[in-house]
Amino acid sequence: MPKRTQRKCKAARGPWDEMFDQMIAEMMADPRLTDEEKAQLLADLEKPDSEWEPIKIKGEPLSETIIKMRGLRP
Repeated sequence: MPKRTQRKCKAARGPWDEMFDQMIAEMMADPRLTDEEKAQLLADLEKPDSEWEPIKIKGEPLSETIIKMRGLRP
């Protein structure tokens, strides 16, 4: 019995992929950014997760603020 081969299909594109593409298109069309700034932003997107630095914010965490605004849920 011959072996059946399966075709490799492309991964399905979801709404997050479309949103990412739209964000990139808007960034590239922004007249306020120079070509060098656009190139740097695109290069930053290629960084592995280990190279990203965490953002430090002042004040309480956002999750705590949301809980205070909406109240505790049962």
